Amino acid sequence: MAAYASTVTFTVNKALKVDDTTGLFVLTGSVNITNYNSTNVEITDITGKFKTVLSCIAGVTDEGYTLQWTGTSFKAFMGDYNNASDGPLIELTDDTDAGAADFIAYGLR
Repeated sequence: MAAYASTVTFTVNKALKVDDTTGLFVLTGSVNITNYNSTNVEITDITGKFKTVLSCIAGVTDEGYTLQWTGTSFKAFMGDYNNASDGPLIELTDDTDAGAADFIAYGLR
């Protein structure tokens, strides 16, 4: 079983300030999860741009999987798919190429 592996490409060089009062910043880009593993590894390319990541939202990958940010626990994306026969999202199996998806991250700096 290989480790969780991802590559992040940013659309901007740094997080952009949204609001002077709250100190909210936004960052956009794409993430390519080349090897999914349920033992998530923090994606420091994203978390390192903020003191605190408030939310990170991603679309469906080019392989058809849904990505969910794990927030304070692992600070990575969890991959899911929908099994039409039972409806709920099911976590990907280890060593799956989850594919690439665009993301937008909000946080404090």
